[in-house]
Amino acid sequence: MSKTGARSFRYNYLFAGRQETVTLGLYPVVTHAQAREKLLDAKRCLQEGKSPAREKKAAALRKKAEHSIADEINEWMDAAPMAESTRKARRYVVNRVILPVLAALHISKLTDQDIRRAIGPFIESAPATALTARDILRRSSEPAQHCLAQRESHSEALLYGIR
Repeated sequence: MSKTGARSFRYNYLFAGRQETVTLGLYPVVTHAQAREKLLDAKRCLQEGKSPAREKKAAALRKKAEHSIADEINEWMDAAPMAESTRKARRYVVNRVILPVLAALHISKLTDQDIRRAIGPFIESAPATALTARDILRRSSEPAQHCLAQRESHSEALLYGIR
């Protein structure tokens, strides 16, 4: 159990003389049977001379790299708790503002300039649309959160006409 009260299945093991831990999943999302299966996979990985924690992290990075921005946004839109009318309005902004400019990019390649390129044309004519697009990018992906956090004050100034 963590300090926050979350319960998880974990496997502690020695690899190259060092103790490592891999989290197998959160309880009750992962059942006991699923946790046992993941534990067996982790032990097999260890027998092959690979660190289960490093393999899990590498698999997550590979999966993340395969995602395009469109995939990431669609996953977030499907999972995020919001009213259906809000979801419909945000999909309109995604299809009109974000995807025409950013659809082909991989999420790991997203830069601050890409975000500005997507929302820039809408800052003057439709500032609410630009704010919504920025909010969608911020909430749907870690790279976008990083880019936006670096330029937050600059973006606010641009969006509200303050220089």
